[in-house]
Amino acid sequence: EAEEGDRSMTARPRLMAYGRVLELDSCWRLAADVYETVARLCGSEGERVEAQDAAAAFIRLGECRRQEARWNEAHVAFHAAARHALAVGDMATELRARCLDATVTSERGNLPKADAQLRRAARDARAAGLKDAFALAMHGRAHVAYQRKRYESAVRFAFRALRGLRDQLARDRALADVATSFAELGVRQAARDAQLILAATTQDPLVRGAALVNLMELAGLDR
Repeated sequence: EAEEGDRSMTARPRLMAYGRVLELDSCWRLAADVYETVARLCGSEGERVEAQDAAAAFIRLGECRRQEARWNEAHVAFHAAARHALAVGDMATELRARCLDATVTSERGNLPKADAQLRRAARDARAAGLKDAFALAMHGRAHVAYQRKRYESAVRFAFRALRGLRDQLARDRALADVATSFAELGVRQAARDAQLILAATTQDPLVRGAALVNLMELAGLDR
C-alpha cells in the first residue's frame, strides 16, 4: 500500500503537467480525462497533500468542462475543488474555485448572480490578505462588467486585477479584457497596442486567435 501511494505521488505532478500541455493545444476532452485520473489517484480529503492535489485537479477539470460548455459538470468540479481545499484550510485555492465557478455562472447568463459571487470572493480574499485571489475576483468582475456593457467598470476592474495577478496566462486574459473594453469605449489606439502585445507574446492559442481577430476588426474600423 505504501509503495502504491509513492507511485501515486510521483505520477500526479507528471499527469498534471501533461494535462496542461493538452489544454494549451485546446485538447479539452483529453485533458479532462487526465485530470479525472489525478483526482482518482488522490486519497482521503483529510490528508493535506492529497486534498491539495485533488483540488488542483478538479480546478483544471472544471476549466476543461467550461471550455466544452458542459456547465453542470464544470460546476460540480469547481465545487469539489472548493470542498477539498476547505477540508485542509487552503483558503486561496477555495477562493480560486469559487471565482471560476462564478465564471461558469456568468457564461450561463446569470450575470447578477455571478457578480454577487465575485463580490463575496473579493471581500473574503481582502479580509484574508490574499492578493492573488482578490485579483482573480477582480478579473471575474471585469469580465462580467463587459458582458453587462459596463465598459468603464470593466477597464477599472481589469487594471486592478493586473496589479495582483501572478500567473502569466491569467494576466494575458485580463489584458484582453482591457483591450476589448477600450475598443468598445472608442479608445482604439490603446486597444490596438494591447492586442498587439497579446498576439506577439501570449502562449494561450485562444487569446492569440482572439487578439488577431480583434486587430483585424480595429483595422476595418480605421479603414
